[in-house]
Amino acid sequence: MKFLKNYLLKKSETTVFMALDFFIFYLIYSILMVLYFPKNTLFIQFESLFFGSLNILLLKLFGNYSIFWNHLKVRNVYYLILSIIVSVTLILIYNKFKIDIEHIILLALLSFNISLMIRIVFISRYLFFKKKIDGENTIIIGAGNAGIQLCEKLLSSPSLKSNPIGFLDDAVEKHGKKFCGVSVLGNIRTISEVSEKFGVSKVILAIPSASASQVLKISEYTKNANLRLSTIPSLHEILDNKVNQHNIKEIEPSDLLGRESINLDLKLLHGIITKDVVLVTGAGGSIGSEICIQIAKLSPSKIILFEQTELFLYQIEMKLKSLFPSLIFVSVIGDIRDFKTTEMVVSKHLPSIIFHAAAYKHVPIMEENPSEALTTNFFGTCNLANLAVKYDVQRFLLISTDKAVNPTNIMGATKRAAEIACQIISEDSLITKFMVVRFGNVLGSSGSVIPLFKSQIKEGGPITITHPEITRYFMSISEASQLVIYASAIGEGGELFVLDMGKPVKILDLARDMISLSGFEPEIDIKIKYTGLRKGEKMYEELLLDKEKTLKTVHHKIYISERTVSNKIIRKNMQQLIKSKDNKDGENVKRLLKKLIPEYSQNKNL
Repeated sequence: MKFLKNYLLKKSETTVFMALDFFIFYLIYSILMVLYFPKNTLFIQFESLFFGSLNILLLKLFGNYSIFWNHLKVRNVYYLILSIIVSVTLILIYNKFKIDIEHIILLALLSFNISLMIRIVFISRYLFFKKKIDGENTIIIGAGNAGIQLCEKLLSSPSLKSNPIGFLDDAVEKHGKKFCGVSVLGNIRTISEVSEKFGVSKVILAIPSASASQVLKISEYTKNANLRLSTIPSLHEILDNKVNQHNIKEIEPSDLLGRESINLDLKLLHGIITKDVVLVTGAGGSIGSEICIQIAKLSPSKIILFEQTELFLYQIEMKLKSLFPSLIFVSVIGDIRDFKTTEMVVSKHLPSIIFHAAAYKHVPIMEENPSEALTTNFFGTCNLANLAVKYDVQRFLLISTDKAVNPTNIMGATKRAAEIACQIISEDSLITKFMVVRFGNVLGSSGSVIPLFKSQIKEGGPITITHPEITRYFMSISEASQLVIYASAIGEGGELFVLDMGKPVKILDLARDMISLSGFEPEIDIKIKYTGLRKGEKMYEELLLDKEKTLKTVHHKIYISERTVSNKIIRKNMQQLIKSKDNKDGENVKRLLKKLIPEYSQNKNL
């Protein structure tokens, strides 16, 4: 019996359920068939095997075995009923209605009741015992759906080395109850006494909808209890069995944003990407690399990784090949400023969609190198956009920035010029659909404040901030990349999409939160130093020009800036800017940009 128990424990729940279900259906149908064909043993065996196999197939098709049975839900029972009804109906038709309807009903009822009973017994085992895991004693914050799913995963995956000893939840009605054999021990305020009583060394937050204030509050309680706080991956990853010791992670600044998860129309995305060739420029950058990962999930025929920096290209290529070994990736070292190299790539691979993420983005450095900013951000975009038209690329998406709105720096002005270039080329294009997506800062990108703050905290401070009142829009790299891809799918050509960035975040508040999450006291353990606004830097960023209005799209986080039509003056100023390609005079570059972009101001810090 011990051997059998260990063997069953090693098998997946899916395999066990399928075997038990098959045995039930086979046995019940065999008994029924004996009543009608008592002497035809071979026929009975054939029909019974057929009935059992048919039910397993139907249950599999209806997704019954992909559902967690550890806490029963209506949809589990519904799929079980549906599969049995379909199978007995097919059996009745196959036997030309020779079997009495009462016996068919009896067959269905017995099959359903015994199958359901097995599942209830399986669930009940959690009510009386839980497995002892050889690992850290762990408290789960949140006894909701995500917390229960996580608990089940920890119990069934010894490799995670986390032994769940209880839940903490503020819902009083849950206190004292058990979920998967693990009790709800109290609320978050009792974490110190609970951890001391049970020898807890790990706390996992399992409330995906927790707001920033809730996360900080929970973090404060765990810090006072001398415990480290981790958080779960998305509920989708738990259900897909993608939880491991690597993605149960420490609380990050992105967890403080309180942004809801994204739901996308996958059929729409598959329609423009699956089995198509996709080109991503700046493929090794923060946004570009994440776009490549999200695109790879949609099974394109090939992804062209176009990147200037060899190291970044190598890193993203290795990561993609590890995650998606069956896909084709072509790594190309090149510079979008080099028209001949760029044309060679586009003409050779003939992509159906281009995501243009390559750009210079660092504001202070670009202020000192205006001609380089113009050459990359504007002329590089023009090169790629014109080639997209020449080689009939179906879709072209430019990734822009909130700094392009009422720009006060050369980086923002060159990105605004790139937006205008795409708009004009779009008006003249018959085949290629051009879209621009504009959004703010992404947490964790190479140029964001997050890596800087982490490094400064690690070194003991101080954290440097330009101004105590400065604010920025933030979203996660994953969220931004998914919305960018979705915008490329819903675009009809010529749109300037604006992503819903939520509320602007005060950089000072972000710095204080990061210090607290690291276990220190702001201004006591880690000092905060103000350095003053840098050249070209705004106090706050905008997502729309003063005269722009937005229209809703099919996705509530994506808006369309009301379309403006180019005129002769804009086109004339654009041509003058293009003619200045070889001009390295920074002041002349700024003057030409000012003519094209009247709202560009070099002197205002707002």
